[in-house]
Amino acid sequence: MRADTSSQGKGGTLTVDTTNLLVREGATISALTAGEGNAGNILLRVKDSIILTKDGGLFANTTEGSTGKGGDIFIYPQTLTISDGATISVNSQGRGTGGQIQLQADSLTLDNGTISAETASTDGGDITLDVQDLLLLRNGSQISTTAGTERAGGNGGNLEINTGSIVAIPQENSDITANAFTGDGGQILINTQSSPTIGRKDPKQHH
Repeated sequence: MRADTSSQGKGGTLTVDTTNLLVREGATISALTAGEGNAGNILLRVKDSIILTKDGGLFANTTEGSTGKGGDIFIYPQTLTISDGATISVNSQGRGTGGQIQLQADSLTLDNGTISAETASTDGGDITLDVQDLLLLRNGSQISTTAGTERAGGNGGNLEINTGSIVAIPQENSDITANAFTGDGGQILINTQSSPTIGRKDPKQHH
């Protein structure tokens, strides 16, 4: 499912209104620009659950050599699960600034899943996650904003998480990061109603 542009025209908004949404086996929903026009946006209004799994994903990206701005992704389900290599990404490999990701849900589970906002040479996009109950990360899951991967400037985007509880399973190498290669790194703001449980590798015990 695509809403792409390769010219001066702006990409269209791809809107999905449904009860449940399953994206799997490498299937994608994308809004891409390969030219001067801005990438389109993705809007998902899902009554119950969204499941992205087995390399499925949502992408609002720009390609190398493009000048248009990256698209935005707006996601409004009750529950969102990202697993088995699935990804939500706003990735600008051209000269346009990166798009943003906004999520409002009751629960978010990442199990070897990724949410990322990345740029090659411009300012990174922001990620805002409003999760009413539980945000769970496990099995090497990543939430990240990264700017300037080509080391050509750009400040990192900001990452804001508002949730009732956030848990990262110990020793499973999940991470939350906001980086920039040559510019300023973005800010990470986590607001939670309970103490975050961020798993770390236990030190070796000596007897």
